[in-house]
Amino acid sequence: MIVPNNITTDIVKTTLGENSNSISNLCMSDKINKWSFYKPVHKTTYEPLTDADFYSCNDGFQLDNSMFLNAVKLWNSYITNPDTFWKYEPTAGYNRIGDFRNYNHEARNWFNLETRITQETEITASKGSSVQLEFTENTDLQSIAQFSFYPQTQYLDFGFLFYSSNSEARTINYYKQCELLDFEKMIFKIPENTTDTQLYILPVFSTDRRVPAGGYYTYNVENVESGEFYLLPSNKLKIIISAGGTTQDINIEWLIDSFEFTYIDYVYEFTKLPFKIENTTNTTKSVSYVVEFNDINHTKIQNSVSVNANSAVEIDLCKNEILRLFVAIEALTMTITITVNGQTKTISYTLNKEKKNIRLPNINI
Repeated sequence: MIVPNNITTDIVKTTLGENSNSISNLCMSDKINKWSFYKPVHKTTYEPLTDADFYSCNDGFQLDNSMFLNAVKLWNSYITNPDTFWKYEPTAGYNRIGDFRNYNHEARNWFNLETRITQETEITASKGSSVQLEFTENTDLQSIAQFSFYPQTQYLDFGFLFYSSNSEARTINYYKQCELLDFEKMIFKIPENTTDTQLYILPVFSTDRRVPAGGYYTYNVENVESGEFYLLPSNKLKIIISAGGTTQDINIEWLIDSFEFTYIDYVYEFTKLPFKIENTTNTTKSVSYVVEFNDINHTKIQNSVSVNANSAVEIDLCKNEILRLFVAIEALTMTITITVNGQTKTISYTLNKEKKNIRLPNINI
């Protein structure tokens, strides 16, 4: 991060890894990370830029009408030539070294669509299984909606377009997640009888107001209706659909916000250590779990539970008692083994003494 005070060409040159101290060369460098909000942009002034200035010029991105079309035209344009989208256009004659104030050379793509469990953007899933999606915001939707590229006089919804790779498919599905509210996750069910071999999912803004939050709308490819869709600076997610038979659709989620524990002198004391077992199938499942800790006593907790179809159960490993674990090192490792219908999956997590550092990905089987 380049701090706003005392910015110099030497600092910028070193940050970018360039060889020149020329302001024009630095502002036109192909080493600039386009995902940094603060960076050289095309604005016809030599005055310092405000945040409003960055938004007004779409933060230096080349955005045109090809990026807000109906569902079919948008996808055809994007899948044919994705490199034309979110192209960064640096300054053109008005070079301001001050544009580098607060520049972040390590900035990530503003939005990342990935699987919640494995953080992947291309996965294989079976027919009838469920895929849990996560949309990670490295900036917020409300801020990005301020770009002049997006309509400022219309209400924007946030959702996903689902495209089939099947050439015989004549529809495109739009799922409206919310009306510009925070989005955490979505569970997408792959139909049992689908003939698709691949599905693509693309996050979008939309001005189509016919769809309620949490609802779907299907667009016919041969007779597309008018709703407009606007690309977000995000990736698409690809699902390769297999014949099925391997996924049991049991999701395990640690309820981190409900953890209650203290750490003092190599002793963890838990009063709450809950997790949730969710069954997304249409049949009751018997789930066995074994949780092992790397404390000096090698504590092990195991049990089995029956989870009804399309429902969930919450389990607290503490069972209304204090779970006291003595450790040789500050970090505590938990290993959970889940067994469903003879299929087993094991994964380990590391729990730090400070709750704010917890990152426990979910698992499914």
